Amino acid sequence: MSGLTLSLGTRQRRRRRFVPTQDSALKGWLRLAASDKSGGEWTPSIVDVLNPGNPVTQVDTDRRCAVGSSANGLPTMVFDGTDVHVWPFSPTINNMTTKLGFWFWWKPVNVAGSARILYLAIGTGAATGFHKLDISTNGDDLLVDVYITNVNGRRATYANVLTAGAWQGLYIQYDSSRGGDANLNTYRDKVLLTPAWSSFGAGGTLGLLQSPGGNMLLGAVSNTDTPAAAQEEGSEFGPNMFVFGDNLTAQQIANYYDFERPT
Repeated sequence: MSGLTLSLGTRQRRRRRFVPTQDSALKGWLRLAASDKSGGEWTPSIVDVLNPGNPVTQVDTDRRCAVGSSANGLPTMVFDGTDVHVWPFSPTINNMTTKLGFWFWWKPVNVAGSARILYLAIGTGAATGFHKLDISTNGDDLLVDVYITNVNGRRATYANVLTAGAWQGLYIQYDSSRGGDANLNTYRDKVLLTPAWSSFGAGGTLGLLQSPGGNMLLGAVSNTDTPAAAQEEGSEFGPNMFVFGDNLTAQQIANYYDFERPT
């Protein structure tokens, strides 16, 4: 049988590409802009929020971010120091009472001052529980304030975790079944961070999620032409932002970290 080669090659498993919409934990997906690397062909419900014709878009030009691009060609939203972008936080997303999570990529132009990354008003009136979420910076410290009422709450300070001019993948996880300060977990680039806790106002105990209300603001704390604590000129979000109704597993966290990761 000279010259005859018999190949018995092994059967290889095809690696399946991660598709966020197949994730049962996913409740909402904010697409920042169109891209040739978009998952749009799998997920037609993705909203291009930088399209001025879309009703979700912040249409006031004084408050709308510019469309940018990461080094590897993924779409971003670029702040100019005064603008803010609004994402309506609908009842269809917050239809749970115990668990809520956010995943997003953010790149600060520097970490010398203070700025708002995300501000979410979820509760109304004087009811107690998870009332508002305020994610901000103080130098290279990341601050996550969870309001128990409109003025009282608990602050988690993550010291020296932010890097200027670099993309950081942030995953904020809230699960009131754990009880108290343990309700909040914060991850940076897949790593669970350790906070120092303090109270503001009268403090209190972190509790259940409230009924939805208000909007989620990206890049500032108020939806005005001159918003308070706006992101500095050159800071970026992108290319996606995800909302979850359940806690992500370690594998899911790794999947979202690798999905359309900007460089």
